[in-house]
Amino acid sequence: MKKNEYYKNEEAILPSTGNVAKEKTETAFLDYTRSWGNLDVSAGVRYEHVNYSFQDKFSGDSDLRRTYDNLFPFVSLSYPIGRVQSQLSYSEKIHRPDYGDLSNNIVYINRFSYKGGNPKLQPEIIHSLRLDLSYQWVQLSLDYQRFNDVILNVADPYDKDPRIVFVTYRNEGQLDCLNASLSLSPKIGLWEPMAYIGLRKQWFDTPWMDGFKAMNKPMLMFNFNNAFSLPKGFVVRADFSYQTKGASQNYILNQTGEIDLSLRKSFLQDRLSFNLQWFDVGHLSRQNIDLYSGINTAYQRAKLDSESVRLTVRFKFNMGRNKYKGSGAGQDVINRL
Repeated sequence: MKKNEYYKNEEAILPSTGNVAKEKTETAFLDYTRSWGNLDVSAGVRYEHVNYSFQDKFSGDSDLRRTYDNLFPFVSLSYPIGRVQSQLSYSEKIHRPDYGDLSNNIVYINRFSYKGGNPKLQPEIIHSLRLDLSYQWVQLSLDYQRFNDVILNVADPYDKDPRIVFVTYRNEGQLDCLNASLSLSPKIGLWEPMAYIGLRKQWFDTPWMDGFKAMNKPMLMFNFNNAFSLPKGFVVRADFSYQTKGASQNYILNQTGEIDLSLRKSFLQDRLSFNLQWFDVGHLSRQNIDLYSGINTAYQRAKLDSESVRLTVRFKFNMGRNKYKGSGAGQDVINRL
């Protein structure tokens, strides 16, 4: 994969850049599956060899060449406990920065704020230990994750003028996180409710002022979705969501909520459908964020223009099934672009 960027600032307020990022990936994987009675075991390993280079024709200091060789194991155990299905799994994964996050282009936000990427960013490695339990329409999940070289959005003084805040990305040590969720999805006549409660609790100290700030406040998430299947092909939905104040990386996300309503009507054995949706009823959604980084504390208070009405008309010309069951191996790279 190759990406070229060129930026010329005639006013010389921001530096001109002309960079080329190249990445070549070679992979191999091996997996093994076996059953012993009711116990199903699946294990494997994925190998990745990556050559990465970054060059800027305006700045020789930005030329980088790196080679990564990584092994990512996984193992999964499935076993029924009475009528409860259980699965315990461990995996190691990698999250590579988006190409935009690696760019050294600087974007002018305003006279006090600039934004840019960081070509020196390293990928973050994620270890995950997960337990899933399910019984009929009840599901419980526990997932403990450890992020090494976690990628943070940071706000630093701009090197050419410390009065200006430069928003960029940086690797900052280790972050541990526990995600727990409980979902209930029964079917009661024409009513199909889905109740969800989730907990996110992280353990992370972010560099701030002359020391570190503990970013450990847990966050709760609630969803209550409702679908009513009415006669003559009508489906009414009413979905409610709410999130409490809590920490995510070096952010504090303040509470927010949303209500969405919809009415769907289908015809011709579902070949033709009309879907009328009303998003963020009452304009409740907020994006209130506090960022703690270095010597800076940044506050964002946004009342999003998210209340909207949408009508979707869909006609299915070909009702045949798609026989292809695979997925593109390069989709992750495309998404990073």
